[in-house]
Amino acid sequence: MQINLTGFLEKKTPEFMRDLWTMLLSAQSGTGGIPQEVLERKKQEILKKKEEDEKIAKRLREIEDEARKRKEEIQSRVSPRSSLRSFAVSGVSIPHFLSGSKIPRERKGFQPPQSAGGQACRLERGW
Repeated sequence: MQINLTGFLEKKTPEFMRDLWTMLLSAQSGTGGIPQEVLERKKQEILKKKEEDEKIAKRLREIEDEARKRKEEIQSRVSPRSSLRSFAVSGVSIPHFLSGSKIPRERKGFQPPQSAGGQACRLERGW
């Protein structure tokens, strides 16, 4: 067999034949007919792949956590109601302001905003 493979494998034929005989003897003595070396190599390959998958999953979780924190931070800074609260606090309801209708002055405790000259300011539509 070695002589027949020499033309194909050239100088590597003796190494190949030695490894082949070792595997054949291992397969013959083992259960299932698979050489122990092949089984061990496959186990190592599977473990390595599993470790890589775990590293990737861990990195994905870190990225998701970071994105969630950024989103919460942005939402806490810019609340959609934060700019509208100032109108509600001053006594001007948002629908009245947006419609351009006059501000109801009969509310108790309502003080219209004062300009620098001391006169009451008027909110106009189309600002």
